[in-house]
Amino acid sequence: MNKKNIHSKNSGFTTPQNYFDTVEERILQEITLKKNGPKVLPFRIPNGYFETLEDRVLAKIPSIKKEPKIISFIHTKTFKYVASIAAIIILYVTLFKDTSIGMFDFNAIDQSQISYYVEQGYIDISDTELESLISEKALNNNLLSLDISKDEIFDYLSNLLDDNTLNLEDH
Repeated sequence: MNKKNIHSKNSGFTTPQNYFDTVEERILQEITLKKNGPKVLPFRIPNGYFETLEDRVLAKIPSIKKEPKIISFIHTKTFKYVASIAAIIILYVTLFKDTSIGMFDFNAIDQSQISYYVEQGYIDISDTELESLISEKALNNNLLSLDISKDEIFDYLSNLLDDNTLNLEDH
């Protein structure tokens, strides 16, 4: 990059001398030439050019002499076999459909079966989820209706726990 002549006084573009003095005369000459000029187009199309154009273009394209092989799927033996098998399957499904299967009813399941699945670990449920499923009112009604004596509770706990872990006093 030339740092000496950063701002040149010469713009690089020049016009001929007296260009702007004669520009108006030249423009008027162009306009009069266009008005009074020849009315015939400079390019001419030969007579019958477009009528024979299609024939000439098709003559230049090489013709396809060999026709491609067409394989029909309708007349093949495999299509007949596949179609008959599909028809048999559709008939079997529509005629022998089991209509006895209805909607699943959760009320038909015993509570003991549900508790068995939870205890065996088949259903993974946390204590907080279980607590949200069982209402407090239902628990109070079931527990208040039970008549359990202290002796029965003591027998149950003594059978359940080891002797070392259970240290109860009789009141």
